[in-house]
Amino acid sequence: MNKAYFLAPILAILAFGGFYWNFRSGYEEREVAKQAAIRAEKEESLKVEAEARRKAIEEAVALQEQRKKERAEKEAAEQAAKEARQLALDERDKAYSAMQQSERRLEQLKKELATVQADIAAVKTVHETATAEEDFLKTYVEKVRTNQRALEGVISKILPGGLTALAPAGS
Repeated sequence: MNKAYFLAPILAILAFGGFYWNFRSGYEEREVAKQAAIRAEKEESLKVEAEARRKAIEEAVALQEQRKKERAEKEAAEQAAKEARQLALDERDKAYSAMQQSERRLEQLKKELATVQADIAAVKTVHETATAEEDFLKTYVEKVRTNQRALEGVISKILPGGLTALAPAGS
């Protein structure tokens, strides 16, 4: 029995030694391989992370360029709208100014028309007066000629030689 107490631990040590030897012989290679795998995994994750960071930066730059382009387009559209609005306002002001000028010209022409109509009325009045005076003078001249003939007839009845006999002899 004493041998059993002694033999069981020795066998257990030998079994442990075999397992230990088996473990020890491949342990360093496994540790190196494990460390290499960890290092490779870290490097790969760093590469992936760097690639992701690079892509994110490229996307951010592209997005920034797109926003910049959109902002430029928006500003150009706003500027065009502003210029169109200013042009429309200028055209409106120009049309209003032309309308005001036309209204002033119309008022001036109305005043001139009133003046010309007054002048025409005055000329018509003068013409009517002159026509009436001409008619009066025509009738008056006819009456004077009629009276002159009548007086000549009376004088020729009174004087045998007529008016020639009254004329001085020296003329």
